[in-house]
Amino acid sequence: AQTDRRDIRLEIDVVRGHMIAYEIELQEYRVAVQSVEDLAVTQMMRIHSLKARAQTDMVEDADSSC
Repeated sequence: AQTDRRDIRLEIDVVRGHMIAYEIELQEYRVAVQSVEDLAVTQMMRIHSLKARAQTDMVEDADSSC
């Protein structure tokens, strides 16, 4: 009975260790996903800015050709 309890406690400790490792890995994935999302937003803002600049250039070109 004593050995069974010790074995069960050891198994619980192993499972807890795995759980902690998985939680850490999950947090690392969340940080990576957030970084990718931040980069995507930054790139979309840059594209928007470039499109606006191109539109302004087109209007200026049209005005100067008149």
